[in-house]
Amino acid sequence: RVSMLGVYTNTSHASKQIQHWLKEQLRSDEDAASEVLMEEESLRVVMRDLDSSWWTIRDAMDDYLEAADVHIKAYRGAVSAVQEYTSTCSLGFSSLKGAHKQVIKAEDKAHKVLQSAWNTIVPTLGLLASKVRDA
Repeated sequence: RVSMLGVYTNTSHASKQIQHWLKEQLRSDEDAASEVLMEEESLRVVMRDLDSSWWTIRDAMDDYLEAADVHIKAYRGAVSAVQEYTSTCSLGFSSLKGAHKQVIKAEDKAHKVLQSAWNTIVPTLGLLASKVRDA
């Protein structure tokens, strides 16, 4: 009977060691899983920051492109006015002068919007670059 109890004791001891080993493996797997979850959350935060920076840049560029489009249309109108004034004499000088004023106004607006876009985009790009480098 004593040898039988010794067998049970040895088996019990071996089972406890296996359970302990499995428990440690589970803990290390949980630690690894929590590290993966933390990395995923960190990646989500970085992606949100990058997305925010991207849309700030995009909004500034869209504003400039709209102003540049108005500027181009004003130039086209002025070129057409010059052609009508010189070639067909179907446009008066006051209309030509009005077309010139529209071009100047559109050019000033486009320049101001470009400067504003530049002042927005440059620091945002610096921030974006630092976020990418840090990530």
